[in-house]
Amino acid sequence: MKKWKGSIGFLNAQSVYTKLAILIFILNKLLYPWVVENVEITQGRIPSHGPEPLSLAVDSRGNPHIVYNLYASSPSSRIFLKYAYKDSLGWNIEVIDSGIYESSPGFAVITVDKNDCIHIAYHKGWFLYYLYKDSTGWHKEEKIDSVINPSGGSGDVSLETDNFGNPHIIFTGTEPDGWSYRYYAYKRDGIWYFDRIDNTPSAGLEIGFVSLRLNRAGLPRFSHHTAGSGRLVYSYMHKSGEWFHQVFDSFPRVYGWEPTALALDSKDRPHIVYGYVGNIFWLLAYVYFDGVSWHIDTSLPPDGEKWIGSTRAIAIDSLDRPHIIYQGSSLKGIDYVYFTGTEWKHICVDAYEVDTSYGIPGSLVIDKNGISHFVGVAYAGEYDILRYIYGDPTEIEEKIHILPFNFSFFVYPTLFSDKIFLIVPSHFKNSVLDIDLYDVSGKIIFSSKEFTGKKILLGGSKISPGVYFLTVRKNKEIKKFCINKKL
Repeated sequence: MKKWKGSIGFLNAQSVYTKLAILIFILNKLLYPWVVENVEITQGRIPSHGPEPLSLAVDSRGNPHIVYNLYASSPSSRIFLKYAYKDSLGWNIEVIDSGIYESSPGFAVITVDKNDCIHIAYHKGWFLYYLYKDSTGWHKEEKIDSVINPSGGSGDVSLETDNFGNPHIIFTGTEPDGWSYRYYAYKRDGIWYFDRIDNTPSAGLEIGFVSLRLNRAGLPRFSHHTAGSGRLVYSYMHKSGEWFHQVFDSFPRVYGWEPTALALDSKDRPHIVYGYVGNIFWLLAYVYFDGVSWHIDTSLPPDGEKWIGSTRAIAIDSLDRPHIIYQGSSLKGIDYVYFTGTEWKHICVDAYEVDTSYGIPGSLVIDKNGISHFVGVAYAGEYDILRYIYGDPTEIEEKIHILPFNFSFFVYPTLFSDKIFLIVPSHFKNSVLDIDLYDVSGKIIFSSKEFTGKKILLGGSKISPGVYFLTVRKNKEIKKFCINKKL
């Protein structure tokens, strides 16, 4: 115990929370190169359709920001739009909108501009809303598509901001005549401008799952699916304002409503990931444009991955190499592949415990330091677990898996007032666990041996406010949590 106490003695100095965060990061890196954090544990449901059902952005300080929908456990028809962000004290969660209902769910996307202002676009009642947060707080809600689309009927949506902090949105809208079209909207000097991208309504009806990015000049590019014709399309605006469309894959390999995800490299060349039909299995494909022609690579994922989920994301690193996350063939984790310049490397990032059904990946962001950030959902019985994951994939050996013990337990709430719950996976039933709670000086606050059930209640009402470490041991294996008692 003295050794541990001495190793964190520097926390008595100023900026305790900052140094504590650094310590936790170092400890996690020693135990496992990926850092996995539980953002929210709920008995509601977090839906998972679209190319990036969980939308993530990272600000200039490396802090993550997440937007997602949560189906309430009661009443079952209510959907909450939630925004989670992390600061030096930990995770914070806000309800952005509580008036969304199951009859009209939609997509929600988030981005952070160069001034670290937060921008969100989402659907409510089949209308498209936009809001942003600056140093003065939230500014909401603009029903932006009601100007040209008073009947509602919005479909999917993708959002980006330019160098001046102006929002740009691609979305699908339905006109009063019942026809659907693809629209591009952007805001400048407080005024929204709209452009109907395709004037052919039959094409509008076939639009699916757009993924928008802006090039260095601030011009929009996006990938999407036209399901009726079985085509995957890359669309871009010329500096003249004219739209151009390129088909990069089509039927019979492309079938059904297939989400795509788009990223641009340093030369504004598109890189896209999507699923395709190979024999009787769904497989993962990556396509890029070299300035002359399209090149499709189907050599990923590795042998044995014969099925992927319908969600995936892509990001480009500083060397213009693609990094991709997707739901793997086992449907029990998030898989990560990246190109080294000569070959694809594969990592199983978040392998869940035996009583977890599967993992759903969300957005992927690579920051200026080369750290990958992404989010995922684990469906663990009656609980949905929103997880934030970050790390440097180049430091990780190929096909490393998380040990089941190390990442199957979880604690909630991590910011508590009087009660702490330890959720135990079913395969640890009838086991004895050693549980210890320490303060930041290494002093033991309490110790206990618990005969495991599904949920263990730990009392915290007599604990003083502050930061604590909770450890769970089974034989020589150990899991550590950092928790905070409210003031």
